[in-house]
Amino acid sequence: MSLLAPALSGAETFSVQVDRYAHPTLGKDAAVIANATLQVGHMKVTLAKGVVAPVLAGTEPIGFFFKGNGSWRYVSATVEEYPVMRHDADKATHWKARDEQDGLAVTDSFDDLLWLAPGEKPPAGTTGAAIPENAFRHHLEAFARRKSDSVAQRLAYRARASPSAAFSWVEFSGGKQESIWFRDEVESHAEDLIALKKLEFDSANAPWEWAVETISDQPIGRSFREPPQPEVVLTRVEPEIEAAGEHAKIRVAETWENATKEPISTLHVNLRSRVFADSALDIRRNELLKVETAGGHAVDFDHRDGRLLLALPTPIEPGRSVTLAFDMEGNVLPPPSHDSYWLLGFDSWFPSPGLNGSDFTCRLKVRVKKPFVPIASGAVVARREEKDWNSLETELDHPIFLPVVLAGSYHVEDVVKDGRAYHVASYAYVNHRATEHLVTLASQIIKFYEPFLGPFPWKEFTIVEINSYGFGVAPPGTMFITREAFSPHEDDLTTMFSKSLTARFAHEIAHQWWGHQIKWPDDEEEWMSESFAEYCSALQVRAQKGNGAYNQVVRDWEGRMKDSGVSATLPTANRIEGETAFRDRFGLLYGRGPFLLAVIHREIGEEKFLTFLKTFQSNRKWRTGSSALTADLLRFLTGRSWTEFFDRYFWSTEWPTLPR
Repeated sequence: MSLLAPALSGAETFSVQVDRYAHPTLGKDAAVIANATLQVGHMKVTLAKGVVAPVLAGTEPIGFFFKGNGSWRYVSATVEEYPVMRHDADKATHWKARDEQDGLAVTDSFDDLLWLAPGEKPPAGTTGAAIPENAFRHHLEAFARRKSDSVAQRLAYRARASPSAAFSWVEFSGGKQESIWFRDEVESHAEDLIALKKLEFDSANAPWEWAVETISDQPIGRSFREPPQPEVVLTRVEPEIEAAGEHAKIRVAETWENATKEPISTLHVNLRSRVFADSALDIRRNELLKVETAGGHAVDFDHRDGRLLLALPTPIEPGRSVTLAFDMEGNVLPPPSHDSYWLLGFDSWFPSPGLNGSDFTCRLKVRVKKPFVPIASGAVVARREEKDWNSLETELDHPIFLPVVLAGSYHVEDVVKDGRAYHVASYAYVNHRATEHLVTLASQIIKFYEPFLGPFPWKEFTIVEINSYGFGVAPPGTMFITREAFSPHEDDLTTMFSKSLTARFAHEIAHQWWGHQIKWPDDEEEWMSESFAEYCSALQVRAQKGNGAYNQVVRDWEGRMKDSGVSATLPTANRIEGETAFRDRFGLLYGRGPFLLAVIHREIGEEKFLTFLKTFQSNRKWRTGSSALTADLLRFLTGRSWTEFFDRYFWSTEWPTLPR
């Protein structure tokens, strides 16, 4: 998001404008150039020898194309990203990151370059050169295989939102690594270096695409340690879903609030464009049919590459809101692994901002063809049968960010225990014994947590069986748990995975406090969810099995932390690339993070630590948490600074030791 100017009266539609930027052409004034240097932000580019030609979007100059010999040098001055930048450059690219006087540097050469920077003139040279048309077309075709973002949308957004703001986007080809660098002072307020890696799909007949690997991400206008502030906030979401087989009609009403001091007329948000079924040969289009205001006025939009641009008919004034309705349709409900259910949940299946801009209450209405049974996050408002249809309506009355909807061959049992309603959804067949056991287990864990975390955030809780093994997921007011929880001795796999079931169950329930009642603002602070939930589950293990079992868990965390090495700091866990990325991320969020909490627990003692957890939940209830807030609260409770502790063990890769 960015501070936005009103849309131009009589301007071209967004789709026409984005298409114009997506299909640039070369101007006729090509020139020979030698030994030209360009410096923007932390990127220095040298055009040693070659031909440069202006690039146009229609008649608008937007940059230049270079064909010849050149090189670039990029420097990160953000010390917090140095470990992960070194690791990723070494393990996921053909580059090497080197410590130099001005920071951590990466260099490469290139044969051609596309430089997009509206308002900037191409470097001067000797005119009369042949236009490099074939090389330009080849470059556009190659980089069009990147489907995760649209630079054309970014350019259109800039043109509408802040046409005088600096924006540079450069694509390099022909060196050790195909790559992209950009500096965006319009929307993301960041300078990034991105490596492109060929993504091979599961079928030789499927066209390949580029996978994006972020090597450096330097914020502009704020510290790396400071979470970004949203400029618009999504405050209410009301989806209505009608599903027959794999086909869905989805209408979503959403309310967006202006959190800035300036009017906003243009939104740029997330909305998935396609859905992958079980094969790359089966990719479905998520079709956005129309967008309109609450008064029925059409809203101009462009939807592509997982992003949605919206031109509002009337600006949103500071502190005010607008409600929009989105109509979507498509065969977007493929069953995972050919199971008998579908799921909407963990991607942008409705228009949404980033984590820090999602703070909405939600009412979900689902209507599915029988025999499928609908399930959704939230308290049940109504459940109906209507001839060939099953319907469900639920409400989430606290601000959340991740509602889920699924439907399939489920049997739902409703149980009230200790004043709380539980809805247990067994897959394929009724399982009364599992329902009774899981409700009892959930109730016991909730009772254990409430004295030091406060009241359970929800009056109702839904437990859903997923036809797989060995994992759990915790949407708001909901738990997905795999089949060993329902049938622990069905086969060898369920028997094996059921051994860790109680701890996993406790971890997922803890997420209702850590992850929902307190959210995390961005990827750098995900430990607020995963590490805190993991630590609370260990406290439950201690209560159930004793100090010996708890101490073993702590040793396991220490081992995971050391297995992840110094590949990244805890806040950059989600940036790790390379073959060991999964292991290293797991070792940070589920090893180093909870181990840090164990060290803090040991240092300040039982009473103060439990007070710390309860006070954190009380102070930040239904808001975001952060490492800075964690350190501030610890300072208040203990009377000493925790800055050095977090500098060494959170923002750096040094391993802490557990006090005796």
